[in-house]
Amino acid sequence: MLIKKIVLSFSIIFFFTSVFASGTDSSVTPDAAIDFLKKGNARYQAGNFHNPRLDNDRRTETVENGQHPFATIITCSDSRIPLEHVFDMGIGDIFVIRVAGNVVNTDEAGSIEYGVDHLGTPVFVVLGHTGCGAVTAVVKNAEVHGNIPELVANIAAPVEKARAEHGHEFSDDLLKASIENNVWQSIDDLFKKSAVSRERVEKEKLKVIGAIYNLETGAVEWLGEHPQQEQLLKSYNSFTHKIIPDDSSFTRILFGYALVLAMIALFIVFDRIYFNSETRNKKYQIGDRIKGGYTAFFLSSALAVLAVMVIYGYAISPGLFHGVLVLVIIVITGVVYMRKYTNSLITSFKNVISALKKEVELHSKDK
Repeated sequence: MLIKKIVLSFSIIFFFTSVFASGTDSSVTPDAAIDFLKKGNARYQAGNFHNPRLDNDRRTETVENGQHPFATIITCSDSRIPLEHVFDMGIGDIFVIRVAGNVVNTDEAGSIEYGVDHLGTPVFVVLGHTGCGAVTAVVKNAEVHGNIPELVANIAAPVEKARAEHGHEFSDDLLKASIENNVWQSIDDLFKKSAVSRERVEKEKLKVIGAIYNLETGAVEWLGEHPQQEQLLKSYNSFTHKIIPDDSSFTRILFGYALVLAMIALFIVFDRIYFNSETRNKKYQIGDRIKGGYTAFFLSSALAVLAVMVIYGYAISPGLFHGVLVLVIIVITGVVYMRKYTNSLITSFKNVISALKKEVELHSKDK
C-alpha cells in the first residue's frame, strides 16, 4: 500500500511538472488530461484522496509562478458539486467556470477561451449533473423571475428535444434526457460563439467533451465528444456564419429571406427587359435575350441557393433535406425561366415568320 502511494505521488508530480514546463500550450495530450481526471474521480468516489496540493506551499507556488491548469471545466453553480474534490485536484490544477445550468453564453464563452487558449488547457469539459435545478425548472415549466428566464433560455431547446422522445409529462427519463441534451447544447453554443475554440479543436490542441456528475454516488459519467462535432465545426466555420452574428438566428433568417426577395426582384427586372413585352423585345436580338435569360437563371439560382445556406447556416448543405431543397429551388427557377424563354422565343419566331409571310405576300402582289 505504501509503495502504491509513493508511485502515485511521483506520477502526480511528473504529470504536473510536464504541464508547468509547457507554458500556455501544454505538452500533455487531451487524452492524458482526461485520463487524469478519470483517475482523480475514482479516488474521490473511494474516499482515497492523494492530492496534497492544497497547502500553503502550493498557494505560494501558484502566486509566484502563475497558474498552469491542465483542464478547463464548466459546471453548474450547485453547491453539492465540490469540483476540485470531485477530481482530487488542488490549487491551480483546473480552471473552473460555474453558472446555473452549466449554460454557455457570451460571458461563459469568454471565460472558457481564457482557459483553453490563454492558459492552453488541452481539454474542456461541460459537466452537467443529476437533479439539475435549472433544467428541472424548464422541464416543469416553473415560473421564474428576475434574470433567471434569460439565463435558462438556452435550456429550452434541449428540453424540447427530450420531450419529442419522452413526452411532455414530467418523468425521470425526461429529466435525464434533458440534462444530457443540455450538455450537448452547451458544447454547441461554445462552438457557435468561439472561433478560437473551434480552431484549437481542429488543430487537435483541444478536446471538448461532455460529462454528467451523479450527486448521489459522486461518479462522473463521461459522454465523450459531441456526436455531431464535425458537422458543427463545418457549419460554424462557414462563410454565412461569419457574416451573420453568432447568436442571431433571427437576423440570419431575415438576411436569407432578403436574398429571396432579391432573387424575385431580379426575375421581375429581367422579365420586364427581355420577356414581358414584344415592344421591349424588339430592342434585343434573339441571341441577346437568350444570353440575358441564362444570366438571369444562374444569378437567381445562386441567390436562392445562398438564401438556403444562410437560413440554415451551412457553407455547403450537408444534410439530405438541405440538398433536396437546393435542388428543388434550382429546378423550379429553371422551369420558370425556361417557360418564359419558350414563350418569348416562340412569340419572336412567330413575329419573324409573320413578317416574312407579309414580305412574301407583298412580293407576290408586286409580281
